[in-house]
Parts: sequence; C-alpha cells; structure tokens
Amino acid sequence: MAVTVAVIAACSDTDSSNNGSDYFWWQQERSQRMEALDTFLSDNAAEFESFRLAPLAIKHDLTNFVGYQMLIFRLLPELFPQYWGTADEQFSRFGLGPDPYDPDNFLPLGFAFSLPATGFADPSANYVTLSCMGCHTGGVTDNNGELLRIIGAPTPQTMFSQATLDTVNDAAFTAANIQAAIEAKPLGWFYGFDPDYLEQEIQEREYYKSTALTEFFMQQISIPALAVEKILEETVDLYTYNVPDPGLLSGMPGSLDVFSFASATSASAANLSTTTDPTLEEALPPAPAPADIPSVWKMSDHYRYQWDFSVVNLYYREVAASLTVSGGDPTAVNMDNVLEAAPFTNGLPAYPYPFDVSEERYNRGEAIYQQACASCHFAGNTAVVDPVEVGTDPNRAEVLTDFTVTSLIAQLREACTGEPECYQSDGSPYPDDEIVSPTGGYAALPLNGIWASAPYLHNGSVPTLYHLLTGDRPETFYRGNFAYDQDYVGFVWDRAVDTDRAMLYDTRKAGYGNSGHTGLVYNGGYDWGEDEDALWDLLEYLKTL
Repeated sequence: MAVTVAVIAACSDTDSSNNGSDYFWWQQERSQRMEALDTFLSDNAAEFESFRLAPLAIKHDLTNFVGYQMLIFRLLPELFPQYWGTADEQFSRFGLGPDPYDPDNFLPLGFAFSLPATGFADPSANYVTLSCMGCHTGGVTDNNGELLRIIGAPTPQTMFSQATLDTVNDAAFTAANIQAAIEAKPLGWFYGFDPDYLEQEIQEREYYKSTALTEFFMQQISIPALAVEKILEETVDLYTYNVPDPGLLSGMPGSLDVFSFASATSASAANLSTTTDPTLEEALPPAPAPADIPSVWKMSDHYRYQWDFSVVNLYYREVAASLTVSGGDPTAVNMDNVLEAAPFTNGLPAYPYPFDVSEERYNRGEAIYQQACASCHFAGNTAVVDPVEVGTDPNRAEVLTDFTVTSLIAQLREACTGEPECYQSDGSPYPDDEIVSPTGGYAALPLNGIWASAPYLHNGSVPTLYHLLTGDRPETFYRGNFAYDQDYVGFVWDRAVDTDRAMLYDTRKAGYGNSGHTGLVYNGGYDWGEDEDALWDLLEYLKTL
C-alpha cells in the first residue's frame, strides 16, 4: 500500500468564511504549516508507513489471542452491521473510516495485519490488529462539510471490546454462517483484489472449508472476549467500579480506563479461585480512572509521558501503548514498530487549525497567553501538580498501585529485551523507577495542537476551551462529534451530530468529574467572566498552537 502524503495538504484547504485582510495572514500561515507537515512526512516516510500500517501486536503462536483472523474481520460488518456498522462505513462509528492516505486500502483507517511472527506453517493466516493510527488520528469537519483527518490527534474511539463481545454472543456467530459468507464473496475480495495477496487469500479460503478450523478461528476471538468479560466482572466490577454512579469501563469516544483494565487482567493472572480478596483489593485501582487518548505531537517537548509523567522513556511509552492491544502479552508487542513510532512522534508537528483566525485578536491574545498560560504549559516543563492543589478529578493520578507498577515494569522489560533503545547509554538496564514512576499528580503539558485535543483535562470532562477557562462547565455534554465549535474552541458538544458515535458524557459519574484548573492562580490573574474581550483574544491565539 503506497503512502500518498500529498493528500494531507490537499485536504486541508478549507474555504474561508472570512476573506478580509484580518484573516489572510492565517490562511498563509496555515498553508506554510501544512507544507512543513508534508515535508516531515515525506522525510520520514518509512516511519510514517509504520505508524499507519504496522500492527501494534503480532500473533506469535496458536494459543496467543492477538487480533482477528483476516477473513472473519472483513466479514464483521457484513454479518453483524448492528455492532460494527455497514461495510461502506468502514468502522466510522469507532472514529475510523476509509483510509484517506491510500484509497486502495481494503482495511479501515487504523488497522493493520501480519502473519504470525513465528511463521508456523498451518494455518498460516493473517491477523488484524490496530496500528498507531487507530488511536492517534482524529478528525474535524471543515467548512465544506468534508472530514479532515488529523495525524497525531486522539481518535474518538473506545476500542472494540463491546462490539466483539456482542458478536461472539450472537446466535448468528456460527461456523456455517461464516463459511457461507466466505463462499459468497468473489475471489480476491478479502484483500481488495490486490494480486499480491491472491495466493494468500486462496490459502486462507481453504482453511474455512474445514468446520473445525473455522471454529478454531472463531474461538480465537470468542475465548479471550469471554475470558476478559469474566475477569472484569470478578475484579474491577466488584472493587474499582463498585462505587455510586460508575462510568463505563469501555470508555467514551476517545477515552478508556486503560489502567483499570490492565490491573484487572494482571491481577487475575493467578487463578481467581485462589486469589484472596485482600490481594485483589491491593492490586486493583481504588476508583474508576478514565483518561483521554493523548495527542502525540512533538513528544520531544515532553519531559516524560502519560498524564502523570509516570513513564520515563519514550520507547517504553510506545511499548505500554502496544500492550493494550497485545492483551498484556509482552512477547506479542511489535517492537519493530515501537522503534519506528518513537522517533516519528518525537518530531511530528501538530496539525494547524483548519478555520479562520483573526490576526488582530491573535496579536492581543499572544500577550495574554504569555501572562496566563506560558509559565506552566511550556516545552520540557518537569512540574507535576497535586490533584488537591489543581482541583481536578484525582482518580487517574491515583490509579497506579504497587501491584500494577511491578507488573507493568516486568512487561515492559520483557518486551524490550535486547533492544538498545530500551537501555541506558552504557548498555545497562534502566532502574525500575526510570521505567515507571508514579507521581500521584498531573503534568503541565505543552499545548501543541490544543484546538484538536478537545475535550479537556486528563479525563476529557470539559468540552471546550471556553468552558475550561470560564469555569462555566456543563454537567453533561456529547463526546465523539467531528463537527467543530469555532467560537468556543472544541468539538460540538451540545448535541449529537455524529449520531452513530457521539455519547453523552456525565460529569457526575466516578472519575468523570469536571472540576479544577480554575481561579486566578490557574488563569494568570484573569477573571475570564469579567474580561470577555481578553477571553476571546486568548481563545483566538490558542487556536494557532
């Protein structure tokens, strides 16, 4: 699949709603930034290719439950559109959709495939998992109603665990139905009629002539899905989520309670029947801790990684992200992709704001930004703020238990064994506290591409920058829209525009609180409710970061 880099710049030209000289400067500046982004992608074509098309995890043996076998994966929308959407939608309900960088890609954006790493001969079938783009390619609807894809922005998806669980529990998920659906498709369909994959498809079709092998491929989906459901019911559902008004473990669009999920699966590595309640309580997070998928622009500007700066090394950060796809199996992490993705995100420029910006307001807003924001949100800031001090929901800051940290460090070390990038410059291993080091607080992160990172705070509990600054925050709002609120600076929040994906976010649920980052201290001495002109000027400037 060839990378078509130029499509990014071509798709970025939005018709201006303002043609006066006050807006012309940003149209020029935006064009220059898009050219710089295109140049970066061209200069780093191999790394971009990996970011787009390399699976985060690779199956390594027959009992390793990683990914969906290609033929079943391609049939999911055909057989179960009620869970996956129609084939034409290409998983748009999960924030994905057609791949704009390669019109011939037969998989939705954000998915990749590979043969098992060990190359066992029978059955030698391709498996599909997420690529980096599955979580880090956002989108925005421009003034022409076209969807622009934003490389490096959070994808408004919630993984696919619920759709998978619904599928394997459906009475129509049978070997006979899958075999019939495969037989009905013309030869070549499963790999987009790409002649390079014709022999592979013929081979995989042969496997499905055996009912036993068909059921085997089905079990590779159903066994882990049902096992994870049981694990969660017997761990975090009993402890972490046994609170008034719990949120969704599966998350909102662009958000997921990853650490609770990881803790549950780690804690249940032992036989649940012999694991004592005190052990589980010690291992599991004390409360639900939803966190937004972060943007990955200019990671070189970050002192450390994650919302709490708990991960010290960028390569380990990439491994940690891959572990969420490998089911916590370090041997399945695609380390080749880790080694490509880390330097790629280290230098990836933020996507420029695709709408108009007033030069007059921008100039005034820059001075306000320097007073109100720049002292905290600058590249390389090492500060971590206590949740009590900043006032934000504390759950994510408190999520890492000793058990989780120990387990995560062991997984990271195992995945990274033998890779020079995972060791210190003298070749010695990093100490544990330089791999994962809980801070108990929240980092003051750089604001690269902040316009596309909505909603705001670590848990995405504030829909727009206007709401964040003024403190006038809605109790409930919609997440998952691509339509943009150009005034308040954030995605449309007061209604479900993308009705197949947008969900109602309720800040009253555990871990979803929208308090904090308010008052004169966190607003540079400004009371935005009293000084609206300064507020609008600052918002205009923030669009350009």
